[in-house]
Amino acid sequence: TSQTAPNAGTDQTICNNTTNMNAPVPTNGTGTWTLVSGTGNIVSVNSPTSLITNLSLGANTFVWNTSYQSSCPGMSDTVVITVISGPTIANAGVDMSVCGPTATLSGSNPSTGTGTWTQTTGTGTIVTPNNATCVVNGLSTGANVFVWTISNGICPSTSDTVIITSVAPVTVANAGVDFHVCATTATLSANTPSSGAGTWTVPVGTSVVTSINNPASGVTALVTGNNVFIWTISNGVCPDSKDTIIITVDVPPSSANAGADVSSAENQVTLTGNNPAIGTGTWYNLGSVGNLLNPTNNICTFQVNDGGSYFLVWMISNGTCPASSDTVRVTIGLSDVPEIITPNGDGNNDVFEIPSLKNQGKVSLKIFNRWGAEVYNNPNYQHDFNGTSSDGKELVEDNYLYMIQLNGENKYQGYFVIKRK
Repeated sequence: TSQTAPNAGTDQTICNNTTNMNAPVPTNGTGTWTLVSGTGNIVSVNSPTSLITNLSLGANTFVWNTSYQSSCPGMSDTVVITVISGPTIANAGVDMSVCGPTATLSGSNPSTGTGTWTQTTGTGTIVTPNNATCVVNGLSTGANVFVWTISNGICPSTSDTVIITSVAPVTVANAGVDFHVCATTATLSANTPSSGAGTWTVPVGTSVVTSINNPASGVTALVTGNNVFIWTISNGVCPDSKDTIIITVDVPPSSANAGADVSSAENQVTLTGNNPAIGTGTWYNLGSVGNLLNPTNNICTFQVNDGGSYFLVWMISNGTCPASSDTVRVTIGLSDVPEIITPNGDGNNDVFEIPSLKNQGKVSLKIFNRWGAEVYNNPNYQHDFNGTSSDGKELVEDNYLYMIQLNGENKYQGYFVIKRK
């Protein structure tokens, strides 16, 4: 009988140091395993499916020899068992929180095998998925789960998971517009954040924010001058956004004093208000006639062409506090013009005499009856009108209008009565 050619089985690639041979049982003769190269412990040297242990990495070559009769030459076949390493244990890195839609993945760099990033939860674009350290864009807000898997041939892969929590950037803080109050309390008015949470702080001073997380919180214990408040919006790992508002507490102004009422025959008077220790003063004319030459000075000049009574207000204000004001009455005209003359020759009130105009310059006098007719005109009046018209006629007892002009400038007018009994 002829000897059957031996068959050592198919070559193997394995991921550990132990395997079984897969040679077929010889139809005649006896088979024997021998190690040609590499390492390996042949447990049953004559078994075609012997267990092999302690294989080394790489190629390990074995020969399956068969013999039939001593007179027949031996025959053999070779099989190669290649041992490859299992992949490096994967480490996807530490879970992290980032501000915004971009992060950097930091997995372990494999010494054996090839790594690949995949995503299982959330959104994101992995720029270089086979790099242990790579950028991921387009993260969704919240948890995004990524898996770092290391593979090497037929060996079981290893994997690890990392969670990247994307936090939305904070809303830009707006603490509101600086303002003034005339009180020790006020109300803040910051923006309400759509991303993050706001908090009021007082960097300096003793002011109290009644509700520190309320953008429209009240504040108390304000002090005179500037009170500073900071509105900070925070959201996890994102940079804070801050804005500052200054609330200025104004002091009530000094009490206004416009001075005593003034009477003058001249068409110009000097107003004398008090000089405010607190605040700023301004003169105001309650009427539409007359001019204030320097209305922001407490010592102010008032000019008017016509006689009469005028009311001027000295007002002191300071910021938002209620203004303080006082009024002075200015009478422009002649205080000693007679309201009645009795030209009956008894020596009392017989003439229209104005003592204050004597020795003041040139005085002109015109007198009109109740119908507006001029009955007397003297351009150089000597205080001697005795109820007689310019043409020498005795005027009837009645009411008359006088018009006086001093030195061609100042004008005064009013009414008087002629009565002889």
